[in-house]
Amino acid sequence: MKKKSCNFSFITLINLFFTSFSLFSYGQEINSTNIVHDFEGDRYFRLNYDNDFFMYSDDDYTQGLNFELFHPVFRKNPINFLFFKSKGADFKYGLAIEHSAFTPDVISDVDIRYTDRPYASALTLKMMSVSDHLDKGFRMKSSFWLGIIGPSSLGGAGQTWIHEATGNWKPRGWDNQIEDDVILNYNLGFETLLLDLSNYFSLYGESKARLGTMFTDLNLGASATLGLVNSPLRTSNRSSKFQVYLFARGITNFVGYNALLQGGVFSRSSPYTIPSTKIERFTGQYYYGLVIKSGFFYLEYYQTSMTREFEYGDPEDWGGLKIGVRI
Repeated sequence: MKKKSCNFSFITLINLFFTSFSLFSYGQEINSTNIVHDFEGDRYFRLNYDNDFFMYSDDDYTQGLNFELFHPVFRKNPINFLFFKSKGADFKYGLAIEHSAFTPDVISDVDIRYTDRPYASALTLKMMSVSDHLDKGFRMKSSFWLGIIGPSSLGGAGQTWIHEATGNWKPRGWDNQIEDDVILNYNLGFETLLLDLSNYFSLYGESKARLGTMFTDLNLGASATLGLVNSPLRTSNRSSKFQVYLFARGITNFVGYNALLQGGVFSRSSPYTIPSTKIERFTGQYYYGLVIKSGFFYLEYYQTSMTREFEYGDPEDWGGLKIGVRI
């Protein structure tokens, strides 16, 4: 009887993650170090691209681009002393450059839309560490971000050029965007293997904390993979390096601060921001996708939906691609 009771509680917990909350908000960070996106080895290049075009829209989180490089040379990065380290782990280190842009629902208005999200963009250099404990079945992830939010990150210029080149509506409100400010963020994440059914199905739990001038928040969630997949948190008996699998992931998030809505910590001159009292403190997101990879290449497509981030905002939807090669 006790065993049945334990199983019921476990299933209830999974349902809570994937259905009750409708899941997570990372403030539209392009995340590539989670297990569902794992690219084996310590040296590879990957392009990550988000766009709401994949969900037939052009508002809120409109585009994100991330160039990611992992290589042993980054073991000598002087910033690594900030990262969490533990004995017995397999470590890899990387750098990423990420650009993201955000707009209100209507981009043809010159005037501020006071019931919508502000224009905002960010350019960030990310320094990352990933450590896997195969014997204990968990992963630790640390990262430090340095960058700028505001006009100097060229979000307005980039979106205007793309829309002119494709014959779409020209965005006219970027003069009202969140002003320049510095990005300094430290992030620490944890994932653990909860359930493993050979090489076909795996379930993971996760948590993450971010502290800094761009995002300050806490989250808790779960992810799952289904297909031919070699989990990095257990020894695989598959001889083939080819993998193809579906994944689903969801997280609930407690939001402390989001500079993309509230403006920078140091600059208070932005023409329009979302007041702290209007920020949704509990948000959720889920996304799902398909991964195909081998020893040489990585290919992923996913779609995601996110609950509203502020009181008079709307839910958001976008899709993304990840393309990687081993070097």
